[in-house]
Amino acid sequence: MKLKVFTLRLDPDAGGFDDGALTEFLADKEALTVSEHFFVHEQVPTWALLVSYREVRGLGASRRGKAPQVDWRAELPEEARPLYDALRKWRKARADREGRPSYVFLTNRNMADIARMRPATKAALMEVDGVGQAKADSFGDELLALVASLPSAVRDAPANDTPTEVEQTSG
Repeated sequence: MKLKVFTLRLDPDAGGFDDGALTEFLADKEALTVSEHFFVHEQVPTWALLVSYREVRGLGASRRGKAPQVDWRAELPEEARPLYDALRKWRKARADREGRPSYVFLTNRNMADIARMRPATKAALMEVDGVGQAKADSFGDELLALVASLPSAVRDAPANDTPTEVEQTSG
């Protein structure tokens, strides 16, 4: 038996608790027990869930009618991967700082799209599916600064060049 803790904060825009990370996590696992605790932290209603689970082979997403999970980083051309990695570090730092799940800020697919598109303006950033006005206003400047912080050799590299180093900023 293994244990995992989930913290689900109320998303006032959605009007509920986003359980996407929990659902995704349990796609190939069997939940044995769930202990829950409701509390308010920094005036935000929050559920803490302690899930005991076991790995189940063959139970994954395909059995539940979902497409198999995609490794978005592996789908990227080599020159886009350093930006994807920098976006992941930014997302984790932001999530840790705000005490929220990382997927609230950007999904792996969002980060892959940004790494491919390399937007230079908020309007271009909002062309990424899932990045609307609210996200652009909340942290669009940070994302654009991160894209712009890449050395030009990486930012402008043709598809056959492999970058060796990327500057990263902490947000």
